[in-house]
Amino acid sequence: SPLSINATGVAVFLADGVKYLRVYGTTPHPNILAAWLFVAIFAFIFWYIYRNKKEVVIREEVLLLIVYVVLLFGLFFTFSRVIIGLWVLGFSVRILLVVFKKGFKSIDAKIRSRMLALTVVSFAAVMAFSFIFWPQVKSRIHISAQEEAVTQRIYYNKIAGSVAASHPFLGIGVGQFVPNMMSKLKHLPANAYQPVHNIYLLIASETGFLGLAVFLCFIFLVFYRFASRTRFTKLYHFSFFILAGSFLVIGLFDHFLWTSQQGSLIFWMALALLSTRANT
Repeated sequence: SPLSINATGVAVFLADGVKYLRVYGTTPHPNILAAWLFVAIFAFIFWYIYRNKKEVVIREEVLLLIVYVVLLFGLFFTFSRVIIGLWVLGFSVRILLVVFKKGFKSIDAKIRSRMLALTVVSFAAVMAFSFIFWPQVKSRIHISAQEEAVTQRIYYNKIAGSVAASHPFLGIGVGQFVPNMMSKLKHLPANAYQPVHNIYLLIASETGFLGLAVFLCFIFLVFYRFASRTRFTKLYHFSFFILAGSFLVIGLFDHFLWTSQQGSLIFWMALALLSTRANT
């Protein structure tokens, strides 16, 4: 791999004074890998819970849960705070729905037992990873206002806000945020020229508030259509809603959903899943 902890622009973090490289896989950034693993984990859970298999084979169940643990550890090794946090939140919400929502209390015993198995394994995986890699986990949990990830986002947000305010109707053009930044801020190092880490500010700056309004209306209609047609009568309706909603939250903290091929594919795929599930 050409990646190194001392290379410029590589995603690393400090723990006890030591640099650690976040996992990239075959993607341009750990956050993109985390997003794909986020969907892979969701797909596995959906398939595992609702698969039509009457007989329980212990060896098969153990192997499947090992696959699940591998996916979880892959997600954890990206050390993507936002996406891991959304996975924890989404999983917790679904458990609470099963426990406390009246309509789901009479859920099929087979599904309930599978959810219990996933819950136990998930908790064990989180505890095991935190115990083994506690210095690294502690470093990522602690968020300082002075760390580069925070200061950069604030800096880019201010630039994007200024650009959007100066070009409120049609923006500066799709894909022109970085070139515009390079032409106006020539003193910055090469790795500092990046899109704003917020797809909503990025859309506003490149297509104007008109483009942002159209995009938000489209998103609203997709979610409204899903909610009105499903009425959230089944547990997996909440799951698909949480999956797609999670990517809208990710868009508040990163730009890859809008600026990279891998990010765009997974973002529109999540919306497509939500749209198709509105009919079932």
